[in-house]
Amino acid sequence: MSKQLKRQRTDKEKLELFVVKVNELSQTRLAKNEFKNRYSYRVQNGQPLESKLDQPDEADLRDYLLTFRQFIAEKEDIHLNRILNICTKLLIDDDMRKYIAKARESLKKVGLDNSFQLIIFGARYTPLQITDIYLNSKYFHNDVEGQEFLDSIPKFASDLLRARFLHFIQFTSLIIIDINNIIKYSFEENLFQFE
Repeated sequence: MSKQLKRQRTDKEKLELFVVKVNELSQTRLAKNEFKNRYSYRVQNGQPLESKLDQPDEADLRDYLLTFRQFIAEKEDIHLNRILNICTKLLIDDDMRKYIAKARESLKKVGLDNSFQLIIFGARYTPLQITDIYLNSKYFHNDVEGQEFLDSIPKFASDLLRARFLHFIQFTSLIIIDINNIIKYSFEENLFQFE
């Protein structure tokens, strides 16, 4: 059997798909309800460390991740960097380009956030790496090394890792909404120059 060539989406179609997928994301129960992500720990003299993580309902999170992962999966047409590159290339309005540049910088910061360094078994993990571990070993694939890693860390570290994963999803989602608003406004005001 020969491999059929698939038609590639145009840049305009990718932007339109982005808007559709953001709308799809906004219709999930997790997006409509409170996105719980509260992590706390308590230390008392002579007592073991106690940690607590309040997090979203697991079924709601899985449903949300089905669409969310398309924004961070490099091979997807709506991958955030791909969409940002299209906007940078096609926007004719300098103000909108500045907003896109700010969104790109925010995305970089949330993925590489160094404000709280997480070092487990001697290795430093960025929020993007943590998210990759969860997506590829717990939610969408069965990466054995990731599963073994998640199973091997103590509860305190596990809760902290999970909180960082949820934080990444939460703040990347806010950036997705910002980008979506820029794209929708730019469509309405004819600020894209398509070929």
